[in-house]
Amino acid sequence: MCNIHNYPYFPLNFEKDKDGKEIPSKKYRNLQNPLFAFKKAEGDRFLNDLFMYTSYYQESYVYRLRKCYDKVFMELNEVQKAVLKAVAVTAAVTLGTIATAGIFAPAIAVALVGSDFAGLSGAALANACLAYLVDRSENRRTNDFAR
Repeated sequence: MCNIHNYPYFPLNFEKDKDGKEIPSKKYRNLQNPLFAFKKAEGDRFLNDLFMYTSYYQESYVYRLRKCYDKVFMELNEVQKAVLKAVAVTAAVTLGTIATAGIFAPAIAVALVGSDFAGLSGAALANACLAYLVDRSENRRTNDFAR
């Protein structure tokens, strides 16, 4: 026979603050603290220990129940659908950014380094602009040291 301790039950209720307004009771606010919060593993271990010596439950019943509960909870909250939406939006934004950068790269390069490379496109444009910018920065450094 299991010995179960009975703890008093206190319903969640409202209290009146100093202005007379009803606010939720602060009696259980320490349960919000992660150090004191309910932990599934401890609850499952307790239930396994509690029902271990009864013939009503199989040995891994609580584990299977928790696994099924988590699966159904995820389905009800539509977690997979939300993740797929987030991935799709991220992919669309990434593709849009890449397409925009590819389209406007020549114009941006001309704005940054002048019209020296206006006829180039693609990798040739990128290499020429980078080489030009590196050369300019090295010339500035040598000029700064010469002063």
